[in-house]
Amino acid sequence: MNPNKLIAYRLTFTSPLHIDQRGTGKFETVDSYIQSDLLSAAILSAWAEMEPHHKEERFENPPFRLSSAFPYFGDLYFLPRPMGSRSLSLSKEQLSENKKLKKTQWLEKTLWEKVATHAENLTKTDELIFLTNGLAVAKTKLQQTLEHLHQIDNNYREMIEGLVLWKQEILTRLAMNRFTGSSAEGQLYDFARIWFAQQAGLYFLARFDNPQLHQSHFEAALSWLGDTGIGSDRSSGNGLFKWEKKDYHFDSQLDLKKAIALSVVIPDPIVDIQEGWLTEATYDFMRRRGWVAGTTWRKDGIRMFKEGSEFNRPLQGRVVKLGTHPQYFYPIYRDGRGFFVGGRQ
Repeated sequence: MNPNKLIAYRLTFTSPLHIDQRGTGKFETVDSYIQSDLLSAAILSAWAEMEPHHKEERFENPPFRLSSAFPYFGDLYFLPRPMGSRSLSLSKEQLSENKKLKKTQWLEKTLWEKVATHAENLTKTDELIFLTNGLAVAKTKLQQTLEHLHQIDNNYREMIEGLVLWKQEILTRLAMNRFTGSSAEGQLYDFARIWFAQQAGLYFLARFDNPQLHQSHFEAALSWLGDTGIGSDRSSGNGLFKWEKKDYHFDSQLDLKKAIALSVVIPDPIVDIQEGWLTEATYDFMRRRGWVAGTTWRKDGIRMFKEGSEFNRPLQGRVVKLGTHPQYFYPIYRDGRGFFVGGRQ
């Protein structure tokens, strides 16, 4: 992996966001980040709106690889906690911190690098700040960021302990009849969405097969997507964002023995699934389902490795064709190609 090849796209949301990545169909369920397959599909769909020619070829073999979109705050970038760090042996004195450790889903990048290389573990809780929403950051790193943002004062400790990067809002709505367009009397439901704080949002990493050929088109599609929205309830103005591009570097001395997934992954049965490929791996699965945008047609479910899963080498992954929409006669794809850091290439 060459760190200089990585590009970070930071999304600053100008409206609330509703993401249901598990495809539950329950509007009161909302996720706080965007997984790579959903992000890839949204960008490719926006690209197809702008350039319909060769759209199926791009869906079958996208000219880019994306990580999932993770939280950021100021100049702090968070990454999914490596699965290998989740099995911790705590002393009796540290058991009171167990709940905080279990809830920690995101680690600030410099802390992530230390944990991923086993140079440091999460039991050193006196040196960490556990933010609301399952984020952990070193005290000194957070203080530097708040100073840079001119948000530090004499109430520093109260501020950082109360720092929330996003909040969930629940709206009660009246159900509508899709066929008549009229309200369904007495049928109410809850709709959840999240709002990001100032200086906070989501970012994702990108690699391009041919940057000179594809990157400008990709960024035009990303601008289109920002103006039309990502996630559910876009007709009501949800999911709108502005984006900016930043250089992104891991520590030049970073030496990861395991390959850590920064995307969801569907393993390739020929390239990836070989003898011993799961030896000493630590991973978790999720089942992805959902609906085709703008329709009531449900996608076929498929199991994927989650972000933070660790393997001896990076998995190639694959794009899966889930089927063809019976009404509109176009194929539906799921991008499960891996975006990894570290491991034997």
